[in-house]
Amino acid sequence: MSQKNQADTHLFVYINKKTIKVIFNDIYYLEAYGNYVKLYTKKDLLLTKKTLSFFEEKSVDTNLIRINRSFIINTFYITKVDKNTIVINDEELPIGQTYRAILNKIIKL
Repeated sequence: MSQKNQADTHLFVYINKKTIKVIFNDIYYLEAYGNYVKLYTKKDLLLTKKTLSFFEEKSVDTNLIRINRSFIINTFYITKVDKNTIVINDEELPIGQTYRAILNKIIKL
């Protein structure tokens, strides 16, 4: 695997005075939380002082997509899609009107 491809699989995030490696495929979803972002991963719930836009920019060409102004999800973990919600890891998340068409195209509805 080339160095560029390796870098595209993860990123490093500063959390609790430590730099943590977060693998994109381990992320269920991200949630805006005031001036922070909650990362729901296979191992932990992490809280970082980054923006959703930061993660959106860093996760190009991954399974991570934005579904509304407060959430980015990993499409790999979708278990159910309704008209206005999506279920990941037993959590029901709202789909924003602006992002619905993009989501439908990605999951081929």
